Amino acid sequence: MFNDYRILAEPEMILEKKIIIYGCGSSGQRLFQLMEILGCNIIGFCDSDVKKKGKKFVGVNVWHKSDLPSMLDGETIIIVASVFYDEIIKELTDIVEGEVVFTKYAFGLSLWLNYKSMNFELRDVILEYMENWKKMEFACMEDFCKKESIKHQMALYHNSVLIYQPGKTGSMSLWRTCESYGISSVDVHILNPYSSNIRYIEWCQQACKRFQGKIIVPIREPIARDISNYFQLLALSPAIVEELFDVHEFYEGFHKIYYDYLIKENETEFNGYPITNDAYNYRREGYVKYGYEFDFFEIELKRYFGIDVMKHSFDTQRGYSIIKEKGIEILLIQLEKMNELEGVVGEFLNIPNFKLNSTNVGSEKEYRYLYQIFKNNIKMKQEYVDFYYKNNVAMEHFYSEDQRNHFYNKWIKYM
Repeated sequence: MFNDYRILAEPEMILEKKIIIYGCGSSGQRLFQLMEILGCNIIGFCDSDVKKKGKKFVGVNVWHKSDLPSMLDGETIIIVASVFYDEIIKELTDIVEGEVVFTKYAFGLSLWLNYKSMNFELRDVILEYMENWKKMEFACMEDFCKKESIKHQMALYHNSVLIYQPGKTGSMSLWRTCESYGISSVDVHILNPYSSNIRYIEWCQQACKRFQGKIIVPIREPIARDISNYFQLLALSPAIVEELFDVHEFYEGFHKIYYDYLIKENETEFNGYPITNDAYNYRREGYVKYGYEFDFFEIELKRYFGIDVMKHSFDTQRGYSIIKEKGIEILLIQLEKMNELEGVVGEFLNIPNFKLNSTNVGSEKEYRYLYQIFKNNIKMKQEYVDFYYKNNVAMEHFYSEDQRNHFYNKWIKYM
C-alpha cells in the first residue's frame, strides 16, 4: 500500500499531483500549512470518522475513506498525516488500488533530500523552513543537554544502573524493562552532552571515580547499527543530517549508504570547528564517523571510568562477559543474543524471571516503510564492509569467526 520510496524518487509529484491529506488532526493541520506555503494542490482531507464527512477542516472539504475510489483519477495521491499507519493500511487495502498512498514522513523527507533540484522560488521557501527548523532543534537540543547532564549527575551520584552504549543497540528496551521491574536505570549514549565543555568532562571523570554500580553495554553488529542510526537521525533531525551529509547526492538513486560522506580522518576541522583530541566533538566522534561502535569504548568508558574494555577477554561463544574492576560491574552483551540471554541479564540485575520488552524498534517506527525498502536496496562499497569484517581487531574481540563470516555473507550481496 505505502510506497514511500516513490515520492523520494519522484519529488516532482509534490507539486504536480493533486493531494488528499488523510487525517484531520494536529499533524494534518501542520502538513496542510507547509503544503500551502509550497503551493501544493490540496483538494481536500479524508478521515476514517464518518461524522467528519462533509464538514470543513482548516477551511477545506473533508471526505470519508469510502469516497476515495471515485476521487483517485491517476493524478491524485494521498499523504497520511496520522500515527495510525497500520490501521489505515488495513482500511484502505480493499478501497485504494495502486501505489498512491504515502506517509507524511516520506513527504517531508522528499523535500529535505530534493530541494536542491527544485526551482529557486520553492527552494527558498524550503531553505527558510529548514533554517527555522534548525533554530527550533538547536534550542530543543540545548534544553535536552541540560536535562541530560542533570540526569547523568543524579545517576552517577545514586549509583543507578547505567545502560551505556553508542545508541541503536537495544538500549531503550533494556531501560524500559529495568524501569518496569523497579530498577533505577539511565540510558546513556554520551556522558558529556555539552560537547567540548572541559569543566564538565572533568566533573564527569571525578563522579565516575566515585561510581560503585552496574553498567550494561549492549554490542551490535556494526553495519546494522549504522543503517539504523542513519534513519534515526533522519527521523529525529533532518536539518542536522542535511548539515552533516550532502543528502541530495547521498540519496541520488537511493542506493548508497553514507560511506562516501563520512568525515575523513585527515580533516582538521568540521563545519568551521577545529577537531582536537581534548575537545570532545560529538558529531565527529559520535554519529558521523563509522567505526564508532567500537571507538565508544575509548571515547566514553575508558575516558570517564578508566576501564579499558579491550584489555579484558570477551566470550564470543556465550555472547557476553562480565568485567569487575574499580568497584564497578560491567555486563558486555551481544544484542543479537539478547533474547536468549535474558536470564544472564536478570541474574546480573538480581531480577528473577527477567523478560525483555522490545521497544524503539525501527520496524515499528514512522519511517518503517521506507526503512525496509532501504535495507532491501542499499549498495555498499566493498571497503566499507571489509573495514568491519576483514582484520578488524574490535570485531574479532567481540564476535567469533563464524559470526563475522555470517555478517559478511549477509552484507556482501549488497556490494
